[in-house]
Amino acid sequence: MILRTVYVKLEESLCTPAGRRAFAAHSQSVLASIPGVLSAECGPAADPTSEAAWDVTLQIRFADMEAVEVYRVHPIHLAYLADYLGPKAVFKKVWNFEI
Repeated sequence: MILRTVYVKLEESLCTPAGRRAFAAHSQSVLASIPGVLSAECGPAADPTSEAAWDVTLQIRFADMEAVEVYRVHPIHLAYLADYLGPKAVFKKVWNFEI
């Protein structure tokens, strides 16, 4: 199984508890709907130290790296990147882990 871990720093106007929660909820709903995604869990930083570095994490599970590649180019994912994440994120980091 592959765990795709994404950390997002949001634009300043979204850096509120409500803004972070709304971003995470929308992201989870959209990403979970993409074929090949086994689960998607998204949430805001839980403590001040984490919040100083990142606003939101996205944790997405796949059966294998082939499913990740399908996800990366899926139209829903591409639209999410272009229309939602891109305009709202200042910075992001993405890693894949085999678990």
